[in-house]
Amino acid sequence: MRQVVVLIIGFLIVSLSGQEQGITNQPSEVSPTAGRRKAVLFRPQPLFPYQSKVLPLPSDTGWGLIDSITLHRIIPAGERLAVVFDSANESLKDTLLLDYLTDLGKEAVAVAPDWLKDDLADKFRRIGQVLQNKFADLILNCPDKRYYDELCFQVAHLSPIVLTSVSPQILIDNVQYAYQIDRELQYVDIVDYGDPLQGGDYYSTTRYRAIVQGETTEVEIPKEIYYWWVIMPKVSDEPVEYVYERFWRDYLFYYADEGYPLLKEKLANIKILWNGEKCWWQNQGMGYEDTLPAVCVVSRWVAHTLPYPAQGNRPIQPNQIAHEHNGNCGEVQDLLCAAARTALIPAGCVLDINEDHVWNEIYWQDSMFPWQVDLGCGPTNIKNPGIAYDQKYGGGKQVSGVWEWRNDGYQRSVVGTYSDVCTLTVEVRDSTLRPVDGAIIKISSEFWYGGIYECFYGVTDRSGRYTTPLGDWQNYYLVVVSPLGVHSAGRIIDSAECVPGTHFFYACTLSGRLDSLRIVPDSGTPINHYRLDVTYTVNRESYYGIDCYNSGGAQYYALIKTPGAIDFFLTSQAGFNDYLAGKEFRAFKSDENTFQASHSHILTGQGNHYLVFSNEEQDNLTAFLDVTVKLYKWGIGIAETKPSLSKGNWFNITPNPGRKALRIRLLPEIGYKVKLRIMDVTGKVVWSSTVAGSEIIWEGRDAAGRLVPPNVYFVEVSGKGGRSCQSIIWLGL
Repeated sequence: MRQVVVLIIGFLIVSLSGQEQGITNQPSEVSPTAGRRKAVLFRPQPLFPYQSKVLPLPSDTGWGLIDSITLHRIIPAGERLAVVFDSANESLKDTLLLDYLTDLGKEAVAVAPDWLKDDLADKFRRIGQVLQNKFADLILNCPDKRYYDELCFQVAHLSPIVLTSVSPQILIDNVQYAYQIDRELQYVDIVDYGDPLQGGDYYSTTRYRAIVQGETTEVEIPKEIYYWWVIMPKVSDEPVEYVYERFWRDYLFYYADEGYPLLKEKLANIKILWNGEKCWWQNQGMGYEDTLPAVCVVSRWVAHTLPYPAQGNRPIQPNQIAHEHNGNCGEVQDLLCAAARTALIPAGCVLDINEDHVWNEIYWQDSMFPWQVDLGCGPTNIKNPGIAYDQKYGGGKQVSGVWEWRNDGYQRSVVGTYSDVCTLTVEVRDSTLRPVDGAIIKISSEFWYGGIYECFYGVTDRSGRYTTPLGDWQNYYLVVVSPLGVHSAGRIIDSAECVPGTHFFYACTLSGRLDSLRIVPDSGTPINHYRLDVTYTVNRESYYGIDCYNSGGAQYYALIKTPGAIDFFLTSQAGFNDYLAGKEFRAFKSDENTFQASHSHILTGQGNHYLVFSNEEQDNLTAFLDVTVKLYKWGIGIAETKPSLSKGNWFNITPNPGRKALRIRLLPEIGYKVKLRIMDVTGKVVWSSTVAGSEIIWEGRDAAGRLVPPNVYFVEVSGKGGRSCQSIIWLGL
């Protein structure tokens, strides 16, 4: 973090009641004026619940299914998807939504774990075709297919600004060295679940030998912790790049200046990660016994590598910090985080910018806990919330905004670990009082050495709200930034009123206006000819924010919320034309802010009809939609028939169910050419041929040679006025 803070000269050594000049990146000063309207004291209720309209669909009796379409689509803010009933061709098709992925991008998403596919596809959408192809090629050509998941995760979750400059080879080196180092450590193993070559929900994580309630046992961390806090190549605000021609996971483990400890050697015989208890270890003059836990060894290595307080240029790269052997809390934080991840220990960075201090946290059994090595080869504290030096724990500070820095830029407040807290909810609306999603909430407070500086940023959700805990007994200032306008509120919370447990609420209105659909309900007398059934779900949505503290410019992160929601309507051709023209339009069915629904509609008129899934009323949110639409026609369907010939069955099929290939044998008594067709359950012809011989082999492909999915199909043989139809179960290859 860290360009030199020039507010004081020299450094101050911290005790539990003191302070140090630690951070090295100067925050931006904020004006305390403008607005001066305070937050009010009450706990707001939710604006609206997400809607659910799951209704039983009618019986298919009398209706024949003639077409269906099942889609999974990513719908960004301002976009829409339409499923069209093409009346002339009696078929369904999707339209309007752009295809954001290149061919290479689609291939890369296809090999990603199922749980990562949406994240990767959404990131590809956000970085454009050139970068998309660059990183898709990296994934598809990785030297070891075990790395598919780690590579996909890095590409999916590093900020776009990082991907514009990072060397793709670093992402491979990062994973290769993690697996290589794993073989040299006794207290940890990388474990792989599933098979990348088979696809599905394959993933990796780490398993540790640790002490739990006095017993040595194995502890495995959730996969999300492994990817975010072990594998990610970005520690804090540094660019992801080679320094001294090496990436930090390689440099820190395998290299040391003369007279300084080598991390590889110090960890070689360590057998236990930690016991999960609050610990204090002296580092000055101490050795590296094999009985020490790994967290102590890594901490001690950092202390011995940085024996001097900060001087000179205050670097932000772990390799350079390790080589220059000096640093305050900023440098110690960066090196400890990088060294921990090098040693496959889950760790992250925590910042308290306004009180000029930073430290680390370590993951242990469902929580993140404080972890700090004091500057100047000082001691190690772990699981001690007093390292923030808040007055609650005997320190000399009242901390304000303390946040955990996720490696894509997301800033999550963790101040409750280190201080008593109050809570702030900010609500943002447009000029018509509609909630504004994606507004950036900039919260500021007094800096330790004077002035007012930004603590951290948040982002509003679909309800137009952002809620966060804040440290007690502080002044807080607010600026709201959105494409719809900027609102500078000035001070909204006075320190004297910032009592622990208080919930503050601040609402503002921006000058701009969100788009809105102008729907008028429509109805009519059903014509029993066509019926449309639709079922959809939005299991999640993603909204995007920025951080306030990165040396290479703001990082844009994606924050997932479950469930998501969408607007939906069903309209005729005339209504659709009015909708496209921005006019008021009529719709037979409509939903607003709905996360799941089912509808059935018998058409009341002729011509094309449109089922539209709209994300146009949102400013920032991306919806992840699953939808199935079925088209029925009255009195039409596929039925198995008895053969028309008196000689019995026309053909037999073996094996049935079958995979790889099905053998269709015609009876020898037929003696003439017949038409053979294979149809799916909607009645659509998948493959057809004129057969003159006694048998034919079907290998599960359509007329274009593409493999068809496993399902029930129908084989129809017809000729000389007769017809026979039988079902088959195709299991795939």
